[in-house]
Amino acid sequence: MARQKTTILVLSSCFFYIMQNAMFITYREVLVRSSHIISYLTDAGFTFGEYLKGYREDVWKIKFYLLSILFFIIGGILGYLLIENLKYPLIIVGFLYIIIGFLHIKISDL
Repeated sequence: MARQKTTILVLSSCFFYIMQNAMFITYREVLVRSSHIISYLTDAGFTFGEYLKGYREDVWKIKFYLLSILFFIIGGILGYLLIENLKYPLIIVGFLYIIIGFLHIKISDL
């Protein structure tokens, strides 16, 4: 019963996380989305269509979108594994967010 509740919680969290329409930052004039993957799929398809039409300047965008999708999937899997296998997963995730935040501030000051 507890495992079924956990599965429902994880799946519903994933659904609402993907559906959220948040914007975070731009990278080389590309909008980096912070919380959903569906728009990355749309953007990758649109850019790939332009590539097939002969517009070759934005090939790097296709790689960027596909890597972002891959990292979303890897992050989801790692998050699931943390929740299922560690006693205090939220503390670890919290510390990781703090460390990544400090690294982001340090790198953006360069």
